[in-house]
Amino acid sequence: MPSKRSSKAQINYNKEQIWALIDAIKTEPLDKQVLFWIAFITSAREAEIAALDDNSILIDECAIRIDKSLGELSGGGVEIIPTKNHLEGVAAIPETLMVMVEKLLLDKKKWKMLMRDKWEYPDNVFLFCNDHGRPIRPDSISQWWIRFIKKNQLPKVRFHDLRHISITFLISQNLPMKSISSRARHSKIGTTMDIYGHSIVEVDREAAQLFEQFFSKKEG
Repeated sequence: MPSKRSSKAQINYNKEQIWALIDAIKTEPLDKQVLFWIAFITSAREAEIAALDDNSILIDECAIRIDKSLGELSGGGVEIIPTKNHLEGVAAIPETLMVMVEKLLLDKKKWKMLMRDKWEYPDNVFLFCNDHGRPIRPDSISQWWIRFIKKNQLPKVRFHDLRHISITFLISQNLPMKSISSRARHSKIGTTMDIYGHSIVEVDREAAQLFEQFFSKKEG
């Protein structure tokens, strides 16, 4: 039997293209900007982002709790389900993003008060929901993303790839692998190293290059 291999994340998106992506996202409505930044910064998956609600936002800690996901039902609805492999986590976010999240959440809470009994989820205020409180379907995130990429004539990249771009960026910044693995919500460091091994090799080459200076004659 062939050995089972973990998928490798190989995303050809350079720093200039990431900046172009960021410039374009600034022209989108607040909810779409927050959607992008949460994916890019926390490495959360579409279904995990769609499930974020008022209980997920840890304002005092300036962090987001990722502890549930949204499953799509055949009839068109959604249901709250556990995260992938039942792996939960808390991801710290920049203060600037928290301000954006708080504003969006406040708008949703105000709308809930206006809708009263027409609000479909009385126990939840989902961060990304329609006027009746119904959370967005995870597949609608990808559909919007495809339109966004095409509209702004950006190199093709899946919304899910923002997770890979985020983790690859953290690796390039030489953060401890344990911290990166925890943020990615992998069950073990080996999973992170297996999936992102190519990025680790590139950083290792840069590390080796730092020693080149010792082969040159010391000046002064």
